[in-house]
Amino acid sequence: ASPADLDGATYASYAARFEGRIVREIIRHAGGKGDFREVTPPMLGVFETLVKGDADATWIFKQWEGVEAVLEGIDLNVFTLLDNGVPYAYNPCLCAHPEWLRANAATARAFLEATAEGYRRAADDPGAAADALLRLAKKHHPE
Repeated sequence: ASPADLDGATYASYAARFEGRIVREIIRHAGGKGDFREVTPPMLGVFETLVKGDADATWIFKQWEGVEAVLEGIDLNVFTLLDNGVPYAYNPCLCAHPEWLRANAATARAFLEATAEGYRRAADDPGAAADALLRLAKKHHPE
């Protein structure tokens, strides 16, 4: 499968600011025209829209929907942005209200230190990090 195969397909969108234009460029980079129909299901139902067959493609986060697909035995054709001419990377952003930060400085500092340590550990041993994520997901969501 190729992103060019998405010409004429239905794409389930999160309605993010540049999402449709990025998808169009991925399709064009692969030799397609970049023509697709964009639908916008409820934000928490985008992946389900794909799984139910109401859309042909959507944007997923491999560390969330990708893991869900593996656990559910769902085969996906995955096209990475970098492999398709789009210089992009997911960048998490941690935000807090300034008043909360002033009132909870020690808690915020401890959270950021723990978050940084988690990222360091995940970078040092991605396999162990993935195993821990799966173990905790199964523990908290046994269904």
